[in-house]
Amino acid sequence: MVEVGLLNRSDRVELINGEIIHLSLTGSHHFSIVARLDKHFQ
Repeated sequence: MVEVGLLNRSDRVELINGEIIHLSLTGSHHFSIVARLDKHFQ
């Protein structure tokens, strides 16, 4: 999709059931929660 110009390499997307879903940016609060959970489950 990048090669034909539909998406850029920097686009935050997922392909779910054949549908392109644009993802929102993660903020610092989200990042800190994910980091804590990651540390907890290691």
